[in-house]
Amino acid sequence: MNDHTRLKVLVVGSELEALITAAALQKHGHIVHLFAEDVCNARGHSGIVHVTPNAQEVLQRLGICIDADITTPIAEVEERSSCQKISMVDEAQIWIRPWVLVQETQLRRILLAQISTETESMVKVEINTAEIRELNLEETTLTTNNGILISGDVIIGADGTRSPVRIKSGERFDDENATAVCIAQARIDKDQFNLHIDPQQSRGSSQIVIGSDCNGSRLVAVTAPDSSCYDLVSLRGAEVVGNVGFDLPERSKRTEASEQRTDIMDMAGSSVKREQLSRTIPLFTHTGTSWALVGGASCPIVPLLGLDTSHAIEDAAALAVVLSDLDSRNDIPDRLQLYGSIRQDRVTEMQEFSFDFSLGMTPSDVGIKPYLSKFFSHNEYDHTVQRLRSYKWSLRPDLYWRMPVDFGPLPGPRQRHNGDGFTAQHSSFRSAIVRFKTERSLLPNLLPLDRRNFRFGTAGTVAYASFMQHTFSNLDWLGGGGYHLLGFYIHGVEHVSSSGEVLTGTYIPVLFESLADPILSGREELGMAKLFASIDVHRRAESLSANASWQGAVWGNFAWTGLKELDLPEEAPSAAKAEDGVLCYKVMPRVGKRSDEPAQPPDADYPVLIPSVDKSCKPIIDRMWKARDATVHLDKLDWQALPTMHHIIERLQELPILEVVDARVLEGRGVSSAPLTRVID
Repeated sequence: MNDHTRLKVLVVGSELEALITAAALQKHGHIVHLFAEDVCNARGHSGIVHVTPNAQEVLQRLGICIDADITTPIAEVEERSSCQKISMVDEAQIWIRPWVLVQETQLRRILLAQISTETESMVKVEINTAEIRELNLEETTLTTNNGILISGDVIIGADGTRSPVRIKSGERFDDENATAVCIAQARIDKDQFNLHIDPQQSRGSSQIVIGSDCNGSRLVAVTAPDSSCYDLVSLRGAEVVGNVGFDLPERSKRTEASEQRTDIMDMAGSSVKREQLSRTIPLFTHTGTSWALVGGASCPIVPLLGLDTSHAIEDAAALAVVLSDLDSRNDIPDRLQLYGSIRQDRVTEMQEFSFDFSLGMTPSDVGIKPYLSKFFSHNEYDHTVQRLRSYKWSLRPDLYWRMPVDFGPLPGPRQRHNGDGFTAQHSSFRSAIVRFKTERSLLPNLLPLDRRNFRFGTAGTVAYASFMQHTFSNLDWLGGGGYHLLGFYIHGVEHVSSSGEVLTGTYIPVLFESLADPILSGREELGMAKLFASIDVHRRAESLSANASWQGAVWGNFAWTGLKELDLPEEAPSAAKAEDGVLCYKVMPRVGKRSDEPAQPPDADYPVLIPSVDKSCKPIIDRMWKARDATVHLDKLDWQALPTMHHIIERLQELPILEVVDARVLEGRGVSSAPLTRVID
């Protein structure tokens, strides 16, 4: 990464998502400063973190590997309300990686080791444990309690569901009308609360049991590998249970249901962790700013089946991807807006499900399986990479799009892989030309079928045409390589547009080329009638010859002999000196015609002008030879030998060469890509 695209990012937060975000940004080459008062100790609802199959894949993309020996796989998910059991051993066949549990402290150690690494492409993350005294999101600066002012290019709030960064932006989480879920989490021994699980089924792995208690709270229990204890999470709507403190009625006033719920959580005594989450609109950034939020700071998600951890990992990956490959720091606000638009729909969906499921608002007959399949089958890293590609393509309306379009704009003579153009002035050409007089009556038959808009510029029964053989080399768009071309040209043709504009040029009925790439780009981008042929060119001291064939069937022999070098005139001769350019006719058929249907109108059907003047690349002739003799021999062969072009060679063979009026060979520099080609009205 270049210095002008390597950002200084200030990540604020001690949450797990802060470490993941720092690692993701570091992996993408940025200079990261992490402001966290405590990065080692677990801060979540439980000391256990769910790492879902898709979250594992994203971590792998970020270079973060979790060893299997510190994880516990989920063997089964049982949802007792729908009597549904999901074997994760069977489901694992549809996912690359398993759904596992890992101690949060161990995951933090892995992430700390990752961000402490320094390589040629990665800078070690600087960790600052001082408390932040002041945040200035407009200036992207922060001041620590010891008075140190740090400035950066971007500030990232990865500071949880009570995010100071979010509050500083003017957006708060709490909303009087928001749906809230009260969460209580505790570890309870099997002897105190028996889920009736066969320990043989979960040996060496964990099970998840989803149910409800008698007062309607959702209970999600995760068993230890030996089933000796459970990590139990109780979820219930705040409007029923109470506020954040879980203030329950006095024992004398409790109902039987309340009594049971209290008994379950009382089993863990003071070790119960409690929190209230409100469903609020996801917020990732503001327009025109250089700050963003990730994880719980961007959108609270109930810690259910690993969705909260997946959300944090996906946010971090998406943010790191969209901030990569910047053209300048001025792109930061737009890229952060892109980050928000990428994450908005998925995060909203994850939040809605986590709250609805916690409150018992999901259909009971559907069960949990379709939701697991939906959320676990999404790879946010790959998704964001493609969204970034599409975004960058959208900034270039001048791009050429040719099949296959699924991989992006196709490189060719008029654009590199990134859409930029080529410098063609240094490319070289050798052109062998034989211009001849022929019978004019045959040439109109080689103009487009609808000939009303095409005509010859002069009267008479004589017309002029040429065969030209070009060899192009040192072409940047072909990696310095080249190819051979053989074309037939009709001179002195005019096209009259519907507005009355008259364009004079040389019409090209057909071109043969020895390489597929210029054929495809020329047909689709320029509307030129190009076909493939093997073209063998032999240059000797006083001669040049070219043979054209198709899969061994030779159909054309062209020779220029007795070559004598000429002095270059002050102004190089040009056959198209007084012409507007080259005229072509583009036709592309519509897909799907059946034999029992009438012919459908083609997708493309219009004349094209390739202007003779290209200011971006002016051909320069370095040497020129005049031929004493020039010969053209065409052999139409038969349909067996030339199954796709016999009719073309047959028509060209009909043309009599009454007199060769010019035969010469030119060598020079500057091969135009015809960027000014346009459709004629």
